[in-house]
Amino acid sequence: MMAMHAVRLAIAVMTAGAAAMLTPCALAAPKGAPPTSPGDLARPDWAEGAPVIVEPEEVRRRIVACGVEARRVSKRDDEALRETVLTVASGDALSDEQLACLAGVSLDTSYQIIVAADLAARYGAAYARMDKERTGAAR
Repeated sequence: MMAMHAVRLAIAVMTAGAAAMLTPCALAAPKGAPPTSPGDLARPDWAEGAPVIVEPEEVRRRIVACGVEARRVSKRDDEALRETVLTVASGDALSDEQLACLAGVSLDTSYQIIVAADLAARYGAAYARMDKERTGAAR
């Protein structure tokens, strides 16, 4: 497939009447284009901002690192959302800092974290606050 891109580029250059020889630099992918040479694959600029895929077990580990007992954290496939979600069951109260940590995990990984009903209002507030801070900082 890369050879096809090079051939198309060579034809375009030849038909445009350019006399310059094709070099690897000539094959560098412009912003927004798929890679056209092996060097472009290392850090393609067209993929910047793409979400990093995180496995559910890594998300679970991060939730436990927030101070939530491992036995309270479970993973399930949510049919309505059509995605994997992690749930935090009722148990010992979680501090505002721990809930903010959970919100950060959710925002960092794009996984939905569903907390027990007794934590939902405080978690929702922490999530909204953190999301607003992050999107406001990005502008």
